[in-house]
Amino acid sequence: MSVEDLIATCKEKVRELMPQLAETELIVTPQHGGYSADSFSVRIPGQEAALFMRCQKSGPEDSDPVLQRRGSHDQQHMRQMMSSFGLGPRALATGAGFNIDAFEEGGAVDFLELKDNALWEKLGGLLGKIHDAPLEGFSAQTPWVDDYLLAILNAKDANDFSVPRESIENAKSRWPIEGLAMTLVPSHGDFHVGNVLQRGEELLITDFENSGLNYAGYDVAFFFYQYFLESDVYPRLDQREAFARGYLAARGRDENVHRFLLQVECFAPKALLTEGFAG
Repeated sequence: MSVEDLIATCKEKVRELMPQLAETELIVTPQHGGYSADSFSVRIPGQEAALFMRCQKSGPEDSDPVLQRRGSHDQQHMRQMMSSFGLGPRALATGAGFNIDAFEEGGAVDFLELKDNALWEKLGGLLGKIHDAPLEGFSAQTPWVDDYLLAILNAKDANDFSVPRESIENAKSRWPIEGLAMTLVPSHGDFHVGNVLQRGEELLITDFENSGLNYAGYDVAFFFYQYFLESDVYPRLDQREAFARGYLAARGRDENVHRFLLQVECFAPKALLTEGFAG
């Protein structure tokens, strides 16, 4: 679909989901999207506030009925919950494959700002607050990534994957058997700076396509892995320590930072696997 067609579809959906804007002129501007969605800002002439619209693309979960059922319900539940807790943008309207939120003028966190350890601690604090949200309301009370790995193994082209099947099948044997990182939490599933917005001094989370209940250590390991993808260098120990301090403080946990980080590292291969297949 061309950019012009996407913009026309965006205007049509905004007017459909927000009837009060049916006769209003809309200025639609494409924003940076990802593999899972196209994004647009929507402005109304003469008004300062703007809208942010995400148009969902088909993803790897669409071919698996379990992931499809979990994804469609859980991403909306997580989006509404984060909005109501003040941890995400204000959710304004929802339709099949479309979300409209308040536009955050501060934009996403700049990757280059991660030179500052204080930001690592602040990001850890944001994730800790997300993980401290209630478990109720999700479609299943089991870890999302377990179903994802099973879907990978059951895929028609599973034997063509470059990762050996036994590595996927045995992934769980490397995970910790206890500890904070192994607890079930409301997981974002795609936690990286591109999905963290700025509102003044506040940080907000967005993009909930991979949300659902999951192991706490997965989101942390995924964040560290995303940093590695962007910089070709794994986060330094002092950066990981700062992130862990912020995370543990936000969750009110008097846990040894290094013990927690060791638990998190056990999830690193899993974060690598799921990101590789999703991308």
